[in-house]
Amino acid sequence: MKAVQKIAKRLKDSTTDPESAIIFRDLIQALHTQREFQLTRFYNLNYEDFDLALSLLIEWRLQRFTMVEGGLVGLLQEASNTKNASMYHA
Repeated sequence: MKAVQKIAKRLKDSTTDPESAIIFRDLIQALHTQREFQLTRFYNLNYEDFDLALSLLIEWRLQRFTMVEGGLVGLLQEASNTKNASMYHA
């Protein structure tokens, strides 16, 4: 999933807007756990992040039945661990 990889990269990037990072994390969690997600939150994303969120939804819809264990959440956790580690070493 290219969108997931791009989002993971954005979450690792210290220049990513913190609100966008929260929205991406919440969206990934909602898709993984099949919870509701308010699409109106996309209004708070810049165009590039909005487009990326839509790409994620499209890819998730196409591949949701074939995802391996850890899929979206694994990438999210990896990105969070890397960002947290870099905050303490800065």
